[in-house]
Amino acid sequence: MYVLLFFFGLRILFYPFYKKLKDSLLFGEPQNQTSAAGDMERGTSAPPPVEEPLNLEVGGDPRRFSKDEIARLMSLSGFSVIREGQFSDVLLAKFPDESMVVIKIYHRINQASFEEELEILLRLSHPNVLRPIGYCNERVGVLVFKYFPKGNLHDHLHNQSTNFPWHHRTSIAYKVACTIYFLHENHTIHGDINSSHILLDSQLNPKLCDFHSSVRFDPQQQNLNSGVVPTTKTDVYSFGILLLELLSGHDQVDVIDDSMAAGEMVDARLKGKLDSDEVVAMSSVAKMCMLEESSERPSMLDVLTFMEDRLPSAKVATVE
Repeated sequence: MYVLLFFFGLRILFYPFYKKLKDSLLFGEPQNQTSAAGDMERGTSAPPPVEEPLNLEVGGDPRRFSKDEIARLMSLSGFSVIREGQFSDVLLAKFPDESMVVIKIYHRINQASFEEELEILLRLSHPNVLRPIGYCNERVGVLVFKYFPKGNLHDHLHNQSTNFPWHHRTSIAYKVACTIYFLHENHTIHGDINSSHILLDSQLNPKLCDFHSSVRFDPQQQNLNSGVVPTTKTDVYSFGILLLELLSGHDQVDVIDDSMAAGEMVDARLKGKLDSDEVVAMSSVAKMCMLEESSERPSMLDVLTFMEDRLPSAKVATVE
């Protein structure tokens, strides 16, 4: 009996903290407004059932959810917090039908950033761009994405027990380059390209995600170097860093100089199972991408042309 009283006391003690956390995750800080989550707990209202089941197929038009539908989905699912960030919180949710999704909930003070990211994602359609399967822009900013259990590229490259063959690396590099070129052709700069922002599907195809730093640009302003920050050459530089990470398996690799043999950088886990000419080619294009003077860096079209000519394994399917 004392044990029951003890746990009942803990529940009373921590309930206000739990409620604040739940309200914050679902709808941001209340800011003198009544949250739908709070209404549900007080029994003053109940969200209507979700009218349609979730469609987890990537590629179709994202579905718009109401805030009540989001509350209903969250109340039906078991979820865990993946990341609590300055601008948003990211949750992993499992619904009764066993489907799993990632839910990105913007803090209310960052609603403008959410609207910018949503506008960019709704406009883009590319097989290697991670589009949301749903969103909510009714008082709260929520993006719902398909869950990819293989995780991100960074985890694969830095997990010493993972065998990540050379042709997988070159194929991912080429597909990411194609994706960045697509963004630039559609007047969009990603602004934060790195291996943690590249998810992998079951066939190890890359999905570029996290467009929170992305901006649209006027190509005439970019060409005139009018001071727009970031620029397309910012993405080119980041891609060069990514190439060195794919080559070496390490973060923050120094820029290759003329005295450094490309072979000295190669990830030891590859155990010589690679093409030495392709290693030199990848290191060369990385060096060009990371030139200090941005105007001297190649465009993504130049990068693609170089890779198609010098990295034949990049066009091989990733699945063996």
